Amino acid sequence: MNEATPSTMARDVLGWARRAPRAVAVVEGSAQYSYGELAEHTAKLALALRAAGVAAGNLVLVENNNRYVHLVSVLALEVLGAVVSSCWLSDLTEDNKAVRHADLLITENLGAEALPGKARLGLDQGFLDAAMSAPLPPGWEAMLEVPSPLGAGVRLTRTSGTTGVPKYMLLKRSLMDNSVRHAPAFLNMRNEVFNFIALHNFNFLGTYVFGWLALRFGGCICFSSLETALADVNRFSFSYLNLLVGDASRIIAAAEALPGHCNPCSVSVIGGAMPPAMQQGLLRRVATELRNAYQANEALAVARFDRSGISEVLAEMEVRITGDDGRPMAEGEAGVIELRSPRVIDRYEWDAALTAEHFLADGWFRTSDVGKLVGPGQLVVLGRRDEMLNAGGVKVPPLPIEERIRALPGVKDAVLLVFDDQHGAGELHVVVERTDPAWDAAIQEALPGTLRGFYYGGFRVHYVARLPRTETGKVQRHMVRSQLG
Repeated sequence: MNEATPSTMARDVLGWARRAPRAVAVVEGSAQYSYGELAEHTAKLALALRAAGVAAGNLVLVENNNRYVHLVSVLALEVLGAVVSSCWLSDLTEDNKAVRHADLLITENLGAEALPGKARLGLDQGFLDAAMSAPLPPGWEAMLEVPSPLGAGVRLTRTSGTTGVPKYMLLKRSLMDNSVRHAPAFLNMRNEVFNFIALHNFNFLGTYVFGWLALRFGGCICFSSLETALADVNRFSFSYLNLLVGDASRIIAAAEALPGHCNPCSVSVIGGAMPPAMQQGLLRRVATELRNAYQANEALAVARFDRSGISEVLAEMEVRITGDDGRPMAEGEAGVIELRSPRVIDRYEWDAALTAEHFLADGWFRTSDVGKLVGPGQLVVLGRRDEMLNAGGVKVPPLPIEERIRALPGVKDAVLLVFDDQHGAGELHVVVERTDPAWDAAIQEALPGTLRGFYYGGFRVHYVARLPRTETGKVQRHMVRSQLG
C-alpha cells in the first residue's frame, strides 16, 4: 500500500468484492452479507445520502440499532468524505456539543419533537428500501475508490472517561491509517483471515478498528452479544474477540458452563489492567492468545501489558515521564506520562483551554496518567494524575493497590477514594465490588496486608454489588464519590 494514499474501509471492501464477491463479509443473527452485497449496499446508500445533501466535510451523527445498517452508513459517509460520529439515542441531547455542531443527524429512533430545528434524516425502512432498489450507475465502483487525504477528518468521538467532563476528539485519516497498519503487529497476526466477533456497536472505537481489519484481510465481521459470543467463536477455525474489562468476567462465567475450550481465539482486553484471576479464567477456557493494552482515547493503543504489569511501548509511539513542572524525570522516577506519535490527536474540539493544558508546543500530549519508565520502552502505569490520592498527607497511587485488591477471593473490582474527615484531613476509603456478602469478613481481614507497601494508615471499607461504569467499562469514580456522599 502506498502510505501517501492511505486505504479506506470502502476501498478494502471493493477489493474483496472484486476478488471474492460471494465471500461472507458480515453476519448478524441469521442474516449473512457477501462482500459483493456490502460493496453495492455502500454505493447505493452513498448515492441516496448525497441526494439528501450530505457533502464532504459535513459532521454527521449516526444512530441506528441495526448494526449492519450502521456499518453500511459509516462506509457510505466515509465514501462521501463526511466526518462520522456513531452514537446512541441517549447521546442525542442539546448539551452534547457534537449535536450542536452536527450538519445532519441520521437517526432511527429519535422522535420528531426532539431537537427542533436540527437537520435530520430518518433512516427508516422506507428510506432504505428506496435506496437499495435504485439501480447503480455505470462505473459506480469508482465511488468506493476515491482517496481520502491524510489530513481529512474521519471520525469524531466523545468520552467523559472517569471524570464526567466530556471531551471531543477528531480522528484524522492519517491517525486511523497508522493505527490499522500497526494493529497486526500488536495482535501478532499471522496470515490467517481476520474473523472478528463484534460485541459492541461502531460507537466503540475498538469495533471500528477491528471491523476494518476484518474487511481489510477478507474476513468476516460477526455481530454478536455477550450471550452468543462463545457460540459465535465456535463458528470459525480462528477468530478475534475484543473485550471490555467488564465483559470479560461474564464471558468467563459463560465459558465455565461449557465443556472444553472454545475454538482458537485471540482475545484483547481494554478498559483497564486485567487482574491475574481474569487472565487465568480467559486462558483456561476462551483465549488461545491474550493481550491487554494500555491506551488513551487521544492516542489509541500506547503499550502492551505483560503478566508482570510492565508495558511494552508500541512502534511509532514515544513516551517520556515529566514532573508537575514539566521537568524530565529519570528512569525509575514517577511522573506524568507524555506521548508523541502519529496516532495522537492534535487537540480537543471546541475546548481551547483543555487543548492548551494537554497539547504541548513541541508535539507532546500530556496525559492525566502517572507512571514511570523502568527500561527502554518499558512503562509502568501507576494510575491517573487526577486520581492520585492524598490521604492525610500521604500520596497513595490507587491503580496498583486496586489491582492487588481485585486478586482477592470474592472481589470483582475495587476503587480507592479519599474523603475529608471532620477535621479536613484526607481519609482513605476502599470501595469493594464483591461477588457475595459472605466474603466480606475475609476481604476485611486481607485488606491491611494488601495495602502494605503503599499505605500503612487507617481506612474505611464499603461493599457494593455493582460499581457505576462508562460504556467502555471504566469505573466512574465521580459517581462512586457522589453515591457515598
